[in-house]
Amino acid sequence: NLEFSPYLSLHTISEVFSHTEMNIFLRFCILWMKFTGILVYPFLVIYGAIFTPKKSLPSFANSDLLTIPVTDLAGKIRRGEVKSEAVVKAYINRLEAVNPLINAIVENGFDRAVEMAKIADKRCSEMDEAVLAEKYPLLGVPVTIKECLKAAGFPLTMGNFWRKDFRSEENSEAVQVILNAGAIPLLVSNAPEFCYSWETNNFITGRTLNPYDQRRTPGGSSGGEGALLGAGASLFGIAADTAGSIRCPAMYNGVFGHKPTPGVIPLEGTLPDLSKTSGNEYTSVGPMCRYAKDLPLLMKIMAGSKAIHLKLDDPVPIEQIKIFYKKAVGSSFFTIPPTRYFSRTFDEVIQHFSDFGMRPMPLDVDMSDAPEYVIAGSAGLRDIPNLMEDPTGIQKTPYLIWEMLKAPFGCSRFTFASMYLMFLVRMATSFIFRRNNPKYLKKFEQLRTDLVSKLSTNGVFIFPVTPKPALRHHEYYTMWYGMSYTFLINMLGFPATSIPIGFTADGLPVGIQVVAGPYQDRLCFSVAHHLERAFGGWKPPNAVKSSSEDQQIVLVEIMKEYILKLLLIILKTCYYISDPFYRIYVGLFYSRNAKNRLPKFSNKLLEIPAIDLADKIRSQEIKSEDAVAAYIERIGAVNPFINAIVESGFPQALTLAKKADKMCQETPAEELKLTYPLLGVPFTVKESCRLRNFLCTQGSLLRAKYRSTENGEVVGRLLDAGAIPLLVSNTPEFCFNWESFNYVTGRTLNPYNAQRSSGGSSGGEGALLGSGASLFGVGSDIAGSIRIPSLFNGVFGHKPTRRVVSITGHAPFPRDPIGADYLVIGPMCRYAKDLPLLLHIMAGPNAAQLNLLEPISWKDIKVFHFEEIKGPLIVPLTEDTRTNFRRVVHHFEEIGSRTTPLNLDLTKAIEISLSHLTNVPAVYVTSDPLNPDFCKSIYWELLLSMIGKSQFTFAALVFNLIVDQKGFIGERDNLRYRMLGDQIKSHLIDVLGTDGVLVIPTCSTTAWRHYEYAVNLSSLAYVIIFNALGLPSTHVPTGLSPDGLPMGVQVVAAPHQDRLCLAMAKHLEEAFGGWTPPP
Repeated sequence: NLEFSPYLSLHTISEVFSHTEMNIFLRFCILWMKFTGILVYPFLVIYGAIFTPKKSLPSFANSDLLTIPVTDLAGKIRRGEVKSEAVVKAYINRLEAVNPLINAIVENGFDRAVEMAKIADKRCSEMDEAVLAEKYPLLGVPVTIKECLKAAGFPLTMGNFWRKDFRSEENSEAVQVILNAGAIPLLVSNAPEFCYSWETNNFITGRTLNPYDQRRTPGGSSGGEGALLGAGASLFGIAADTAGSIRCPAMYNGVFGHKPTPGVIPLEGTLPDLSKTSGNEYTSVGPMCRYAKDLPLLMKIMAGSKAIHLKLDDPVPIEQIKIFYKKAVGSSFFTIPPTRYFSRTFDEVIQHFSDFGMRPMPLDVDMSDAPEYVIAGSAGLRDIPNLMEDPTGIQKTPYLIWEMLKAPFGCSRFTFASMYLMFLVRMATSFIFRRNNPKYLKKFEQLRTDLVSKLSTNGVFIFPVTPKPALRHHEYYTMWYGMSYTFLINMLGFPATSIPIGFTADGLPVGIQVVAGPYQDRLCFSVAHHLERAFGGWKPPNAVKSSSEDQQIVLVEIMKEYILKLLLIILKTCYYISDPFYRIYVGLFYSRNAKNRLPKFSNKLLEIPAIDLADKIRSQEIKSEDAVAAYIERIGAVNPFINAIVESGFPQALTLAKKADKMCQETPAEELKLTYPLLGVPFTVKESCRLRNFLCTQGSLLRAKYRSTENGEVVGRLLDAGAIPLLVSNTPEFCFNWESFNYVTGRTLNPYNAQRSSGGSSGGEGALLGSGASLFGVGSDIAGSIRIPSLFNGVFGHKPTRRVVSITGHAPFPRDPIGADYLVIGPMCRYAKDLPLLLHIMAGPNAAQLNLLEPISWKDIKVFHFEEIKGPLIVPLTEDTRTNFRRVVHHFEEIGSRTTPLNLDLTKAIEISLSHLTNVPAVYVTSDPLNPDFCKSIYWELLLSMIGKSQFTFAALVFNLIVDQKGFIGERDNLRYRMLGDQIKSHLIDVLGTDGVLVIPTCSTTAWRHYEYAVNLSSLAYVIIFNALGLPSTHVPTGLSPDGLPMGVQVVAAPHQDRLCLAMAKHLEEAFGGWTPPP
């Protein structure tokens, strides 16, 4: 009975010895492994240094195409912004550069991939984007595939001697659905022999190395995928996980890996075939990727029709998820506790959730016997396929023990690691206390029941992936029992995601896994996305610094924020001491004598709101030609006093007005109202929003003769609605300032006081509207650029919910996806009743999200108010501003409105805003678009500008420097402030809901004196915070100060509740008079 056999007959041995003797024997084996691990570790260090020395991977800065997430890249390819062929070639170049250092490829299909990319590009040029997004959501995106999943035409060796010439004739189901979605396969990646190991090595392809340190393993069995992703040579991959084979390599290589709920993704075509074992219950096919935002899309595609069970289109906000945690599986003899560095990383994650206000709780479920459950569960793997068996049946199957004895001497055709796992499974099957197996399995079922109950549909628990970072090659032989952290989750049948958190002092990735209840995969994704933002996610190997370099980086980041705070304190101090100097300087150069007062209104046509003027033109009560002529006359009268025009188009406007009058004679008014709601109504356009054939200089001398070749998308919608453009108005250089001055057009002055600024960057629009020379205008706002000019010039200005109004065509950031998160285009006007119609037209197809034309009464709106941001760095409210704000709040109290003060901590509003806004790609004002090699030093130009010798404005250079330096906020603090911003946004959304608004000052002061913006920047905290948070906001004028300067308040609502802002603006206009013409 003790005779060697392919299956060892270990179960027979267990019958010979007693239960107690088996128990002692098993514990002796574990103790021996622990002792051996300590003994051989120095030799493993020496082995690694000699045979696999650490080498730096090639720089990752060769192509920006390699850093675009799947979700974004697919959209760019569909829109033709990026060519699939260029993307595929970029990844091929990266693969060819790094694979010699990591050896992760079994076989590539580069030539075929390039041809498929060309076909994808052709398809994008021929089909509608919406159709492509629905039918081919991954069209043109490259993918890599773990070799154990069949990929037609690629090898299927399984790293096995018998199968060295095998090739796949068909695709596995998981691969097929990805290819049906349009993805392009680049290669099949390496795996251990038969996937029977936690490190990736076989005698067909060889050993795969870790890209962060070649002396370490990339893990297994999906180590090839992990190494390629970690090296930045793959964007996403398809892998399989039976006992941690996705999550372990994901952590070792610093990327994301998701083990889905079992059964959601089909296993057909996945090897080895475990259908005759419990392995099918434990195994899941899932995605591995570098960016957390890609997980939901990839999972939805791979799950196919079963994705409906996962509700992936309905993400769960992080605040709604209950967080539990368990740092170790217990104090069992079989447990490897997490290392000290791992414990510290784990504690940082838990502390982060605590700081975020989520109150993580220890998981009070008994898991002390978890390693024993895992060993008992291994019994289900007893009949796993024998890697030594000839699939053709020609050769006799060798004996396992005999091959294991030969392997250390290099005399076996099979890898020791894979045979070792087979041996462990047989041993566990026979030696685990067989009489106690039912007891352990019963306790395991109770554990699963308790966890399902505890997690429910809104809970996750944080758990280690493995107790140590990437092991040295061969080290896993003495550490295999540490894999209970992952195998336990496979046995439970729960979804789990490995999430990169940071790096050890040696530069090795560390991470955690987040586990949810069955079919609650989306909770894992929400947590993954949240932690990626908090801790930075994947970083290229060359971006990882040693501990000493890391300390230097931390010091630099601390110094950066110190500089920011010091700068704000200096500016605040200058604010108090500079006022008399500003008065003298501005008084000398911008005299306010009688001849500088604006001409009085003389034409009643200028006092009709846009919506009423459109009705009167359609009914032929007023001729469009007369209205346009009246505005042309007013512009001619006031522009010498305010200098707001870049270029006018008056003759063309009069021609269009005559055509509009003729249409009104020939077409019924009701029909015109539906098709041309603004027919014959004149308007003005901020230069940056682009009006075809008009100048688009961006206030830069380098672009002084540039003209727009097309309309900005929003301008085009207004023209389609029948509105008539009169001119393009002035802005600061590149819109990079809060007052409108540049060296092309000059300085725009405030119509209420020539010594004051008109604001920026929509200052030209603001000045024209405030002086009654425009009825409505198109403005843009990335940091208060609609609302500040609206305040300074006494008019209405609305910043819409982010991404509702297209920014296509805006200069700068005409199509930038990050810019669209903060930059918005919106209406500016003199009458509140015009705002809903204007926003409805400007939003185009997105207007349905806002319900703008649905009537709403201000009486149904809850009003919250917040008076002042108090902090050492923020300029306090002036007495006039404070009095005006309290007057508005008192008005609501008098009329019996539901008015509540809101407790809101905005002391870090500047830092939060900078952490968001400085993620927008830098636009270098010193570069020439016609000469890519021309780009002057910002620092040198700043010095020149101080003595008046630069061709660039000082403000634009400073703004450019702030964006380039990420707001002088270090990376770690940047993430912290972004998370703080998310908290504030969530709080505001919860409080305001669908029927509440927040009334808050627009700025600390009324209109600044010229140049005074330099010491007043912190007073912008009231507006830029809402760009960072993406909330809609309307400035509402509420009269004039004792000095005759416009005052007002800002009304803020939750996302897509713009109509509440507009309804409240109309009410306050009725209460306080709205726009007041300059005296």
